[in-house]
Amino acid sequence: MKILFVHGWGTDPGIWHPVCESLSEQQIYILDLGFLRRQSQGSVGPVKHMPLEVGNDASRHWINQPFGTNHRIPVPGPYLGIGHSLGVAWLLRYASNSLTGLISIAGFSSFANPRTIPGLEKMKKGLTKNPAVQMKSFWKSANIRLDLLAGINQGPSSEIEHILDLDKLNAGLDYLSEGDESSTLECLSCPVRALASRDDKIVPETMTRSQWTENQLRWANSGGHGLPISQVDWCVDQINLFIAELSEG
Repeated sequence: MKILFVHGWGTDPGIWHPVCESLSEQQIYILDLGFLRRQSQGSVGPVKHMPLEVGNDASRHWINQPFGTNHRIPVPGPYLGIGHSLGVAWLLRYASNSLTGLISIAGFSSFANPRTIPGLEKMKKGLTKNPAVQMKSFWKSANIRLDLLAGINQGPSSEIEHILDLDKLNAGLDYLSEGDESSTLECLSCPVRALASRDDKIVPETMTRSQWTENQLRWANSGGHGLPISQVDWCVDQINLFIAELSEG
């Protein structure tokens, strides 16, 4: 099966590394939205020269698709879309017509609400004042340990600031403050599965339940917002179950 992975705000394709290692029989495409400068440059092709690489064979591809550009995915559909956090809204906005199925991992169709807007504004100010401190704070709250993949969020601030693309990060925060793909989700005709954690501090349980149906939801008791690296085996099991359901259907 062809699968398109899209990461969320403040991360990069490395967040999919542990999951993709266990999906050896699938044709995998991994989008890089460019929030972090850790990848070699290029378009579609086998993953190479990446400290966070997910494989070097012909079944693993990565796509440079900087956030905020005119997105035209150079991958012919149909495919299963798997998104983390903002990556889910991105899939709904740009790839809904090509999806045979959608898996949301700690994701949403719309992030903006009275609870989240003040936090987003604070994050924008943080990126201006001290980007490294702001990103370390986000990664900690999100339970996203990028140090397990490339040793960055435990490093000195100068090294962290060097890999941040502040223009794209700010564009992502603007989108989170304004974007709303809920109508697309409501009209989506393909099967949907939403994986979520009950202790997610970024997308809490009440917010998750407001956007996904009980039939779509599958819950982990822990793992926070960083489920693709905090609950790898569970995510892989849920993905394989969903793929099996799609095949049976």
